Amino acid sequence: MAEGAEVDKATTDVGATPLHLASENGKVECAQILIENGAGVDRSRSIDGATPLLLASKNGHVECARLLLEKGAEVDKATTEVGWTPLHLASQNGFVECMRHLMEKGAEVDRATTDNGATALHLASWNGRVECAQILIAKGAEVDKTTTDVGATPLHLASQNGKVECAKLLIEKEADQARGEVLLEARDGEQSAEATGNPTENDCVQLFIETGADVNEVTTNNGASPLHLASQNGHVDCARLLIAKGAEVDEATTDDGSTSLQLASQNGHVECVRLLIEAGAQIDKARSDNGATPLQLASLKGRVECARLLVASGVDVNTATTNGGMTSLHLASQNDHIECVRFLISKGADVRATTYQRHTPRFLARMPEIRGLLLKAEAISHIRCWRTWRQQTSSFRDDGKRFAFSRLA
Repeated sequence: MAEGAEVDKATTDVGATPLHLASENGKVECAQILIENGAGVDRSRSIDGATPLLLASKNGHVECARLLLEKGAEVDKATTEVGWTPLHLASQNGFVECMRHLMEKGAEVDRATTDNGATALHLASWNGRVECAQILIAKGAEVDKTTTDVGATPLHLASQNGKVECAKLLIEKEADQARGEVLLEARDGEQSAEATGNPTENDCVQLFIETGADVNEVTTNNGASPLHLASQNGHVDCARLLIAKGAEVDEATTDDGSTSLQLASQNGHVECVRLLIEAGAQIDKARSDNGATPLQLASLKGRVECARLLVASGVDVNTATTNGGMTSLHLASQNDHIECVRFLISKGADVRATTYQRHTPRFLARMPEIRGLLLKAEAISHIRCWRTWRQQTSSFRDDGKRFAFSRLA
């Protein structure tokens, strides 16, 4: 700087000044020198609007944060993209001392982000930062404040992410369990078809039950119960716990009449299907909107292992939907699920069955391989019919002559 270096010159990639870099890495002495030489304490990075104070808070560099605040840094200046403040990031990452100092300097406890309306307590709860959550609540954070995107409370987020200690704290602080009882909201893409559920999620479920939650209470817009959600997402251990605590296995959702078994079958969760069947779920119960059974839904989606389990449990492979007359074989053929087609044919599915519009499975099939399988099966079916006819007509022979039958008057 003695040689005339520009103190606030920014990098070309993210727009970071020397003070940004010093603050982000906790270099308090460098930060002191830069500020003394005129570095802007509230200068924002071009990429996201982050200030030196936000970067120091995000990484837990409390001495840098203290210095910046003493030099006039704005305590609640937020990023330009999603509106995160220094307190949001300190709370999310569990930096208690940074949090304390920010709040002493007037940080707004319930300040919401601009993207989804999350507060510092939401972020602390989602990430299991119990001490941070305690401090925020002690400073007046609203325990039932909802996000603007999906209406989630801190208790929703703690339970959804399996942060049982945060969930306990929030319940102790009188968070509304009726609003925080969505036990297993879907986390897109995180669960495989054979997922058994996170033990900490199950601890949260157990906690809710112990504190008086109704295992059959419907809390979603489509009328889904906790067991519906567990079955849909393959959380078999959670489903087992809910059933043990009295969850109704055949309860239907209010939007389309789906049961837990239908949801598990459609999504390919074999162990959930097995559990529900063992618990007495109706294996051939149809949905109220389209009359589809668990086997038909499994066939529609190509869930052949679920189909095997359902057929082994006694499901009729030739049952048709009530709104179109489609069998499981129609659905598997139409949707290119060749393994399901093979399996259903092997179990006696009627290859000549027709829908209400007189369509056979072969008519609906698009894959040449499936059409070939069905054509072969039709030929075998014709041969069997011919043999049956021969056996039946052989009883009407006498000395090589056929009896003649006249129509009744």
